[in-house]
Amino acid sequence: MGISIKRITAGLTAAVVLASGGVIASAGVASASSGSWGYKYPVGTVAHGSQTFNPVTGLWCLTAAGCDYEPGMTIIIQAANGATFSPVGATTSISPVFEPGPAGTCTVVNHQLVSCSITESGHVANGSVSGDGLIAPGFNTGITLTVPKSTPSGALVVQDHWYDPSGMAGDNPADNEANFYVHGKGK
Repeated sequence: MGISIKRITAGLTAAVVLASGGVIASAGVASASSGSWGYKYPVGTVAHGSQTFNPVTGLWCLTAAGCDYEPGMTIIIQAANGATFSPVGATTSISPVFEPGPAGTCTVVNHQLVSCSITESGHVANGSVSGDGLIAPGFNTGITLTVPKSTPSGALVVQDHWYDPSGMAGDNPADNEANFYVHGKGK
C-alpha cells in the first residue's frame, strides 16, 4: 500500500498549522520558491527497530544557478506500514548547509506525520556542485522513527514530499518525493 501525499497536501497546511498551535497567515503573502528543489537521493534505507531520523537530508537545490527558499515552503513526511515518529511535539530546526541560522522548523505533529515549514528567505548554491541544500542540522534531530519487526522487508515506511503553495518556479515534479523502504528494497 503506497502513500498518497499529493492528495493530502492541498488541505494539510492549515491542518498542520492548527495542530501545531500556530496561526494561519493570509494566502498569497509569501513569494514563490525558485529553482529546482528536489531529492537528490530519492530512495533511502531504514531498518527494523528505533533510529534517529533526519527527515530532510535529501532535499537539494538541483539548479545550476542556485535556488531561493521562501516562507511557505513545506516538507511533509508521512509514516506508513506500522512505522511511527516520536515524540509527538518534538521539533528540530532546518538550515541551509554552509549557511548560518535556521531556515525553518520540523515538528512531529502525530505518530504518522512530521511537518517542516520554511519561515525565512534565502538563496543556496547548486547542491550537486557545492553540497548546499536544506537539511536538519547534524544527525541527532530528536525525532525517532520506529519500524516494527512485523513490517516486511521492502515495505515503504516513510515518504517525504516538498511543495510551495505560493508556487515553485523552475520545479521538476518528478524530484518532489523521497521514499524510504525497510532495508532499501522497494516493491
